[in-house]
Amino acid sequence: MKQEFFMQHNKFKFSKSRLSVVLAAAFAMPLAAHAATLTPPAAGTLPGNGAVTVGTSTGAVAASTLTITTSPGANVINWGATKNVTINANSATPGFNIGAGGKVVVNGAAGDSLLNVDVTGNPSQIYGTLSSPNPSVFVANKNGIVVGAGATIIAPTGLGLINADLSSSQAQAMFRVGNVPLSFTGATGGVTINAGADLSQVGSTTVPGSGFLLLAGAGDVNVTGEFLNTTSNKYVYSINPNASLVIDAGVGGYAAVNNGLLTVADKGTATALNKLVTTAANNVYATVAGNVTVALGTPTAAFNLSTGSTIAANGNITTSGNIANLGLTGGDAPFAWTGAFTNNGTLSWGQQTGATYDPTVFTGSATLRSTQTSIYANTTKAVTTGSVVNASGATLNAGADMYLTGASVDNEGAINLSGAGANIVALRATSGNVTLGGTVNLVDTGTTKYLQRAYLSASKKPGQTVNINTPLTLGNGTNTGEVDVYSTNLNVNSPVVVGGPSGAAGNFNFYPFASSARPIGNVNIASGAGISAGSVFFGGNGYTGPGGASLTNYVINAPVVATTKTTGSVTFGTTSGATVVGTGNVNGTGSVGGDNITFNNLQGSVNNITTGQILANGFALNAGPSGTANISVTANGSAAQGFNVAVNGNAVVTTAGTLAVQTQAPATNSSATQYLYPANANSKMVVQATGTLTANAGTAASNYGGVPGPLFQFPGLIYLAGAQGITVNSAIANAYTTDAPVGYGVWVVGPTISDAYPVYANGGRGVNFVAPFANGSYGYATINGQPQGTGEPTVYFATPGNASAVSGANPLFSLQPTATFTNEKGYQQQNQVFLTVTPQ
Repeated sequence: MKQEFFMQHNKFKFSKSRLSVVLAAAFAMPLAAHAATLTPPAAGTLPGNGAVTVGTSTGAVAASTLTITTSPGANVINWGATKNVTINANSATPGFNIGAGGKVVVNGAAGDSLLNVDVTGNPSQIYGTLSSPNPSVFVANKNGIVVGAGATIIAPTGLGLINADLSSSQAQAMFRVGNVPLSFTGATGGVTINAGADLSQVGSTTVPGSGFLLLAGAGDVNVTGEFLNTTSNKYVYSINPNASLVIDAGVGGYAAVNNGLLTVADKGTATALNKLVTTAANNVYATVAGNVTVALGTPTAAFNLSTGSTIAANGNITTSGNIANLGLTGGDAPFAWTGAFTNNGTLSWGQQTGATYDPTVFTGSATLRSTQTSIYANTTKAVTTGSVVNASGATLNAGADMYLTGASVDNEGAINLSGAGANIVALRATSGNVTLGGTVNLVDTGTTKYLQRAYLSASKKPGQTVNINTPLTLGNGTNTGEVDVYSTNLNVNSPVVVGGPSGAAGNFNFYPFASSARPIGNVNIASGAGISAGSVFFGGNGYTGPGGASLTNYVINAPVVATTKTTGSVTFGTTSGATVVGTGNVNGTGSVGGDNITFNNLQGSVNNITTGQILANGFALNAGPSGTANISVTANGSAAQGFNVAVNGNAVVTTAGTLAVQTQAPATNSSATQYLYPANANSKMVVQATGTLTANAGTAASNYGGVPGPLFQFPGLIYLAGAQGITVNSAIANAYTTDAPVGYGVWVVGPTISDAYPVYANGGRGVNFVAPFANGSYGYATINGQPQGTGEPTVYFATPGNASAVSGANPLFSLQPTATFTNEKGYQQQNQVFLTVTPQ
């Protein structure tokens, strides 16, 4: 599965539309921490010592009112200037400050703009009235801006409060051609909008989608919701619902003068402020640390973002309240961040007009991703550390699809999907973990909705983990579902059910991260959880390019079931392909069930060790819907292995690509065959079935010279037991030594045994054809129709080299038939007739 499942964008641009309901009370950056200690300007204070640097603006003071008349186009005034002062000269209060009762009126034509730059080195404070009926108006101060309680700002076209240094002629030249440089070199203080400030007339009061509020600065940004007016005892809003909201906490870029549109441009070393060029895209702007906290809207009145709204932070973004219309740019939420994005409230991709969210207003693909725009933080590589958290109690009202992307992604709240048909939930972590907790809900009111796919990816580097902590049901009686997991580790802590049309349920696919370093991962299926799907593939294909490898251990404490009849399978690992996926240990108190159960590239052991008795330590397998489990195992580990399974029902077992012995040509005789211990010699295979058991040949070649293949072969103990009978359709081979340790013989156990093929066994150990253990011993079986333990097939034992051996001369052993021998318990057997022995 290609990672292009998530789209990529390079720029962060938005156009302008409607901003609904409320932004209120407080907007704060670092200045908020000491804004309360600033002495507000005296009543009636007006901006002083203004020097016009762009345009030909004029100003006049009458009583407590300063009237500024702009010239056509862009205008810039430096306040607190020491030369070329033409407006309110010789003021006792230089800089841009408006005291309570003071008023600044900006007159000009539609399309004009005015940038007020405070160059005093002190914060700007607005406690009176700033009114600009036609021109868009900006205030810039690198030392911070405070809008105090009781202040009123009227700016139908737009308002920008900029905590950045715009005093250079180069920055002002950029403004003249239509862009505000947002480069935060040397900026401190931030912007504070105190409760009681009235910005309700920023943006048109009559035309929806007209006007903007741009808030930009270094440090932290806090935008809180509505506040209670103590005079009217009613909730009051400080932002006009028709304006678009642009918030920039420390991210270098530039904003359009006419609409506040933000473009992030901070790749590489920041351009010095006195080196900025007027072509905005040719500059690199300084990025500094900053966080945004946004608490907007109420449970009954959502805050609908308009097109053109942007929230960017070189740090964290935290949201609460009820924010809607995030899908205003085709489904991408208008956020960019490098730290953590945490939602503690409700985020809706559609526009909410009433007290209850209408899921039909947005049914497309909802996306929330830290990679929507590239923030470089003045490096040459995009920052990808931004994480996503939908906190417990929080809600994401998405469309038919919900795509969350971050360094790590954690959903602990609700994800509501509104598709009338197929719905998708997709979480992707670029460096950390993915946790799908909380709930995933289908909220369309129709009857055809279903969860089509869960895509969970944490596969950019080794060690990443996917956690499934919420129950998932995918597909329905008409449509197939699917789960795709990409990671090194997987924890399934809640039930996962993948359905589909009758007999054709969808699949659960786990793709382990693979690389040349061969990472080792772990899959844990918790008690009470489990997986039910048409087929379950654990490591069907490793997710990397050719040459990669992986090894995964499995702890299964709940049922894993392949529900599709005949073709359904539970498959571990791969045996071939560009990427090698190994199966480590498989154990636990749970079970695996299906018509086909395959253990490919088994490097570890399969068992459930609970006692010292090997026959009681089988890992549980269940026959599938056809009544039989077809079991295949390729054991090729680098040390002794165990394959110990207890099958509920009938079973067919094959050793697939497993080899019992390795060979080489001796250096002294290239035409001879020398047997070698396999790397996993002294392994143990125990397969017990409550029904019938059939043993079929594997696919590996026979390494015994003169012994035709294929063989049922395993390098150690072979114990095959069918409570209702056993059929062997192949020669059995476990020979790799003339004197195997105790416990490495061959057992074929069943009340009836059908076996017309020879056995090639280790020397010094027994080969037993017996009935199931009962009353303290194994009894006689009916073998090939013969009662009382007669009718056994021929057994060949590994014996020191003999030129007449079936296998030919070799330095280690030959395979010799024998009629009388002593088994590993010291009991005599004649003509392979078992006498008596207790279980191993």
